[in-house]
Amino acid sequence: MNQNILCPACHQLNAPQTRYCRMCSHDLILNNLGPRYFLTRLIKLRGQGAIFEGRDEAGRVYLIKELLDRFHNANERAEALARFQAEADMLRRLNHPQIPRFHAAFDDQGRYYLVMDFIKGEALAELVAREGPLPEAQVLAWATQLCAVLAYLHDQGLIYGAMRPANVLLEAASDRLNLIDFSLATVLQPNVRSSQRGTPGYAAPEQHQGLATQQSDIYALGATLHHLLSGRPPETASFSFAPLRTLVPTVSPQTEALVARALELQQAQRFQSSAELRAALVAAQATRAQTDPVPAPVAASQPIPTPAPVAPPQLPPAPTPMPKGVVWTLTISLFLLFALFLHVLSDALLDPIPRPPARPTATPAPTFTPDARPSELRTIVYTLEISFDADHELSWPQIRGRFVALFWTTVRSDYACCAPSIPETPTFLQEPELIDGPEAQRVYRATVSTLVLLRGEDIPNPDEMPVSAPLGANIMGDWLPELVHVPAGPFLMGGSTDDSVSLGIINLNEPQHTLILPDYWIGKTSVTNAQFRLFVEGDGYQNQSYWTAEGWAWREQAMIHEPASWHDERLNRDEQPVVGVSWYEAVAYVRWLSATTGHTFRLPTEPEWEKAARGPDGQIYPWGNHWDANRLNHANNNHNHIGTTSVWHFPGGASPYGALDMLGNAIEWCTSKWHQPYPYVLVPEWTEEYLAGEQHRVVRGGSWGHPQVVIYAASRFSDKPSERSRINGLRVVSDSNYP
Repeated sequence: MNQNILCPACHQLNAPQTRYCRMCSHDLILNNLGPRYFLTRLIKLRGQGAIFEGRDEAGRVYLIKELLDRFHNANERAEALARFQAEADMLRRLNHPQIPRFHAAFDDQGRYYLVMDFIKGEALAELVAREGPLPEAQVLAWATQLCAVLAYLHDQGLIYGAMRPANVLLEAASDRLNLIDFSLATVLQPNVRSSQRGTPGYAAPEQHQGLATQQSDIYALGATLHHLLSGRPPETASFSFAPLRTLVPTVSPQTEALVARALELQQAQRFQSSAELRAALVAAQATRAQTDPVPAPVAASQPIPTPAPVAPPQLPPAPTPMPKGVVWTLTISLFLLFALFLHVLSDALLDPIPRPPARPTATPAPTFTPDARPSELRTIVYTLEISFDADHELSWPQIRGRFVALFWTTVRSDYACCAPSIPETPTFLQEPELIDGPEAQRVYRATVSTLVLLRGEDIPNPDEMPVSAPLGANIMGDWLPELVHVPAGPFLMGGSTDDSVSLGIINLNEPQHTLILPDYWIGKTSVTNAQFRLFVEGDGYQNQSYWTAEGWAWREQAMIHEPASWHDERLNRDEQPVVGVSWYEAVAYVRWLSATTGHTFRLPTEPEWEKAARGPDGQIYPWGNHWDANRLNHANNNHNHIGTTSVWHFPGGASPYGALDMLGNAIEWCTSKWHQPYPYVLVPEWTEEYLAGEQHRVVRGGSWGHPQVVIYAASRFSDKPSERSRINGLRVVSDSNYP
């Protein structure tokens, strides 16, 4: 690490690589037992501690919260330490993209530390102080985000307890809000008095009495909205708020009414849940959308805190090059493959986005350029109808899922000119209801709404757009994976000693042998974010029937509700492969897809994947036997892309059967357990018995983070089934084509 190090005791800056403070001789390393951290900048000093920017030994940036053990009263000390530990425990169990991730908690020489994600951005308190009253449309859009985060916390049986503009951070590079400071968060215990009192002005009356409920969070959100819309912080000595329109006459009556209801002194008169408040917010946005367009989002122009310029972290010294003769031996080849694989995998696990492995001759990393096109955040409402055969039984969540599918398909069709994306789950303004329809058909109607982000020079006028869509029959739109046929017959499986790319590494895929497979259909591409979205927004993460027993237990414990990469703009565009999914999630997705469509899908077996990638004759690569870096996305040639590319970006990399991206871009889960010795023995794999357990599973194909040396059709990898690396994706298989 080549950045100055801050002493945790005297806050004196020390030169990089210094072990002990030059002023007070205090050890500059935090948590010597590992992982080790260094403080680099003081952000905020408090009476009993401070908040720092810090780094680990690899140079990754974190927010580090400190509590000093300087208490003279034993009870006060015990309470403060309990609160600090409770905050650490709570962050450890939470898993939401708008809540900082927990990384570590430890004590070090009389100081207690909590390490979490560093989010570059600006608190809404700073923004409203600088800008004054903020645009109503923007505040309403933000409020729907905050309702979603509160809903997540409330579903976990928690009370946030600290909602106020100072604890809401607007990310510098997006319009996403993050809740910070969980020091006041508590587990809901009705009628149990707590010592947590909240922030005067934002805390509800019952919270001041130590009897906070989840409705207390709704009151605090109402106070926050009042502050953002009026530009005036609340009075700390009372619970009274001036009517919004007396302060800002341009605020709509509907918005004024919903804020006033959230601020009711009696809990029974407030919104009873964050979902109810969110519905009111959506309705208010829909009303505004009928009169004037939503202004462009307010951006954080002065991100707080602003990290000091950071030089690239120093990497460990490169190993001494080995003689060429040795490199080509089996032993060194095994070492090279293992080292490269661990390097890529560790980067993928630990970095916010996995970086390509270091190369002897470094080249400047390509930079991510935000979309500069004009944009508009618009509330879109459709009244839709779907139909399906009367003998096809669908559950209520599956019916709603089909409406979400039709809604998304309709939005993409009607707004094809302006790259629509849906930043949040659609809301049902009118739940699906059975209506009259053709004989032997069931027809449902529903009204669906959500905010849609539109980008482009020709965004249409809202008055010119339809508010309904033709009857959607089977909704077999572009969210359904396209399949290509792999005919029955033999193929060569495994590596060969003549395969120069394998560098002699044949113990994992030897001997090369002939295997005979029946015909099957495999996804032409990896499953995309657009295709996976319906699983996320439907009942995919709530319906236990889609999951293996171990997968459901893991999901419940880790509180997983979407892929790890779901909100990463470098990975989450519609035509990019979905990544950040575990094997458990991949299995659940294909089971959900089968239940939703009535067509049976599964994950490929390892032989099915390899045959689809190389054809019957044992080609080294999908396109032939000679390496061509321009046919795939990989670490040695990322084609100016950080992360994945569109699944359609490399048509020249197609396999003999027309499957794309079988190598590079996203590595793909297979059903198969690791490690099946060769020659491969075919057994039924898509069975409850075979899918059960926590054994490592096969992943195939390499990714954008893998180097050339390990990317070829016979190359084999494995991961634990809970692994959610941001290089891991999936591809579907079916025993038959669509009817």
